Amino acid sequence: MSKKSKFFSQFEYEFFRPIAPAPDETIFTYIDPWVISFLPPEEKQAAEDLLLHALQEKIDERWLYGIRELKSQKGLLLLHELFPQELDSKKKVLIAETILALDPNAPESNYVIEVIRSSAEISIKVIALSMLKHMLEAELEQRELHELVLDTLFEVLKDNEGAVRKCAYDQLKDYFQLRYFTPKNDPIFTLLTKQESPIQYERAVQALKDRIKNKEGHPFSRAKYIEMVDEITKRPITGEPSSCEVCKKFPQEISADLASNEAIPNKSELEDAITLLSSNNCIKRCPLCFRLYRYQYHYSYYIAGQSEEDEILMRCDREGAIELMDDYLKYHVSPHTIIKCGDFLVIE
Repeated sequence: MSKKSKFFSQFEYEFFRPIAPAPDETIFTYIDPWVISFLPPEEKQAAEDLLLHALQEKIDERWLYGIRELKSQKGLLLLHELFPQELDSKKKVLIAETILALDPNAPESNYVIEVIRSSAEISIKVIALSMLKHMLEAELEQRELHELVLDTLFEVLKDNEGAVRKCAYDQLKDYFQLRYFTPKNDPIFTLLTKQESPIQYERAVQALKDRIKNKEGHPFSRAKYIEMVDEITKRPITGEPSSCEVCKKFPQEISADLASNEAIPNKSELEDAITLLSSNNCIKRCPLCFRLYRYQYHYSYYIAGQSEEDEILMRCDREGAIELMDDYLKYHVSPHTIIKCGDFLVIE
């Protein structure tokens, strides 16, 4: 290799300098994850050689990460050899994580599932759980393995440790695309994060499966939208806004000049009831009394270089939710799909 580039020198420093990380630190607190991507092809080859040589001496999480970023097939072969020899549980699961990142169908997946179903340390089980997400996202050749991964995540929702249950729940929400359909006061999350009896965790699992089953998509039409708005707004609202712990924090209408670093206070206490994926405007809802709010975002840029950016939040009702869509349809192409799950709508 000719003279080192500044990126290769940075790679050597970040990946090979002596470090003493704290137990709760990730490797991204002491390496720049982008440094490898900046290396030219010939230096990537040199970096790969350094990492392979180092891994034959000992296991370092930085070096495993480097092998993964380089998509090193030589590294994959080496790790297949090192995996059965490793006796340290955390290092073994980190080796498996790297192998599966390079080849989701590798046989080391069986070890990962065994760890998750075992009584291993929480930190090791959480690392192992993170691999299941990548396995689900990958095109697994074996349908049985895909089903086993899902079964394992549902089973782990009943684990003794709350951190493990939460990690599994987050992955299942991502996989089934439930982020937009999860209430602010989520009863499933509440059950899973408390130290409850096994029967309560079973109820949480069943509630999640019901939520997944109840998610339904339809071709978009204004009529279908109104029908679904009627369904999610049929719950009666009782009392005045002043009697609700959340709603009493908002006037009938409030705005903020975002360009001046203003923001509507307490907005995060509301949940998004109707989400338009191609727009920042939405219908928000109070998670306590279910009163609706129309949220509007506005941005304008002028040729002179000036810009305006503001947001408005106003109380509304069923008609306000319909007006939101009517205003959207005036200026945008009609959406393709409307998805309903529980009391939530997503328009895409």
